[in-house]
Amino acid sequence: MNNGNMINRTNEYDKELLENVSKKVRKKALNSKMIAVASIFLPLLLLAVLFLPLIPVSPKKLDIKVRVNTEENGYHLTRYSKNSDYYGNYKDTGDFGYWTRTSENTVLICSDNETEPFDETVFSKLVMYETYPAVIAVSDDLDFDVANVITISSDCPIEHYSTNLVNDDNGNPYYVIKNVKTSIVSKLKSFNKRKYSVVLLELSPIDHVAVKDLFHKEKTVWYASHDK
Repeated sequence: MNNGNMINRTNEYDKELLENVSKKVRKKALNSKMIAVASIFLPLLLLAVLFLPLIPVSPKKLDIKVRVNTEENGYHLTRYSKNSDYYGNYKDTGDFGYWTRTSENTVLICSDNETEPFDETVFSKLVMYETYPAVIAVSDDLDFDVANVITISSDCPIEHYSTNLVNDDNGNPYYVIKNVKTSIVSKLKSFNKRKYSVVLLELSPIDHVAVKDLFHKEKTVWYASHDK
């Protein structure tokens, strides 16, 4: 009788042990499956986020500001020469010279002079009253009378935009901003109540600035007469 009870208890213990082992095996197998699914799903999700199509930003959500700078009021072109005491501000590599401190933050602007090799172009610093993170340098052979600084601000980061300089029906040149877009992920940043800006530079005189919406309808947001 005692032997029977011992055998029964042993069988029950073995049965309980097997059940516990089976649970651990099933749990481990489930975790392995979840890891396998995650290893496939997460990269796909990441790719989907990275390649999500850009969405248009309504012109109503854009704040456009224009600052007109002239040589008499607003900008100064710092030109150096080899005879100048400031020649140390030039980086000189033989025939090639340009304004100092050039880096990935330097924007080089030159004329469409195909007869002169680009690596022999001399650039000078364009100084404006406002301070921008980028250094603007223009080629010495580029003559201009005005430097228009156009700032596009939005409550979400601007991932894409395009611009064009065209003439209206009266022959007046004006600046068109179009295809302003953001991503779905960037759109979420609009909830932080912060403004994001893109700064553009146009060295040609412009009569007005217009924004074109998704349906190619233009809306004028600034006239040159406003700064007169």
